[in-house]
Amino acid sequence: MFHYLLLMLAAMFWIFRIVVAVTFNMGIEFGIEPLNFTAEIVLLFVTLFCFILIVKRNLFGALLYLISSLTSVFYLIITLELSHTYSSM
Repeated sequence: MFHYLLLMLAAMFWIFRIVVAVTFNMGIEFGIEPLNFTAEIVLLFVTLFCFILIVKRNLFGALLYLISSLTSVFYLIITLELSHTYSSM
């Protein structure tokens, strides 16, 4: 039963990512922009596939969702570090 609560939380985050991607694509100022729009769209579809696997209580879906989420976080950290490095030169 607990996995449905986690799935609802993940779905709310997924909807937020859709809103960010749509506003970026339409050119609307939202305050949060995706770092790589193409990667964001791919991650949205991977996340949707993971939701189906999580509902079926498949561990692979949960691990894939974790890896895809961590990938976007690591990409953000690396991009921020590189921009900080180049701005200090």
